[in-house]
Amino acid sequence: MEKSRALNTLFESSEGVSVGRKPYSVHATLTLADGTRMAYLDLPAQAGSGDDAPTFLLLHGWAMCGDVFAPQHSLTRVGRVVIPDLRGHGDSEAGAPHLHTLSVMVADLGQLLCQLNLRRVIVIGWSMGASLGWRLMSGAAASAGRGRLVGMVSVDMSPRVLNTADWSLGLRGLYSEAGLNDTLAAIREDWPTFCGRFVNRIFAPDVEQDPRLLQWALTQAPEVMERFWRDLVATDLRSALEDVKGPHLVVYGEKSRLYGPDVAQYVANQVPDAQVLAFSQSGHAPHLEEPERFNRAVVAFASAALAEALDSPDVRQHAD
Repeated sequence: MEKSRALNTLFESSEGVSVGRKPYSVHATLTLADGTRMAYLDLPAQAGSGDDAPTFLLLHGWAMCGDVFAPQHSLTRVGRVVIPDLRGHGDSEAGAPHLHTLSVMVADLGQLLCQLNLRRVIVIGWSMGASLGWRLMSGAAASAGRGRLVGMVSVDMSPRVLNTADWSLGLRGLYSEAGLNDTLAAIREDWPTFCGRFVNRIFAPDVEQDPRLLQWALTQAPEVMERFWRDLVATDLRSALEDVKGPHLVVYGEKSRLYGPDVAQYVANQVPDAQVLAFSQSGHAPHLEEPERFNRAVVAFASAALAEALDSPDVRQHAD
């Protein structure tokens, strides 16, 4: 994508999928264990993609929704595409306040995997979605997707957002406890102004912003977003990275205003089977800023990950 190209062209209709406020004319829903409903889009693989086609599970960032993956709908040419609105975001219900945590979101995704019988899954996690993906792919949480998850693409995210005296790879600007308190106050006191500042930092400085991203952020409930942000900032997944199963592609934008390139390299060094891919014209959202190259990279990664995974007895069992 050329730097001068406006992001709004990425959300135009393609392959019969309408892309307005909600790009999907109707979301399907499933009922989670606590009774709340999760909205999701389920696009089948196009004819000819093969019996061993992957399923791409795309996880959006904080205060966003599945709409941000409209440019990835074209992945249906090689596999199934499933895009949930995470708990409390978009068209998905939030449930009780004590459920507004990333751990509950991961449990929700485990139910999604099972209820939809997703197989040969490539997780694509952007920002907060990467934090959820790392949990899905590691440790005890991996049991929910055992034999279903074959690889992951993480997009511009740190395993620990908060900077401390011994950790400087969180949010740029040495985001610390003081910054957290300022953020929480801004969310509570003036959500629209906060959203404007937040969205403005997502893209590279020379990429034109799309107003729909701000509109989507503004539709989120600030009290729910405050609780999720507090939990996200309290999350420390550094040790979990060592337990991430399967191949991993660590994507970052060289012009990101949220995380530096050292963050991506740290993640790749910690995950046992990882490689790094930089996007020179992108900020925090390479899947939007350079979507054609991003999609090509995902397809190539998925092909290699599936070839490796199909040697696994667990994956072969779920492939039938």
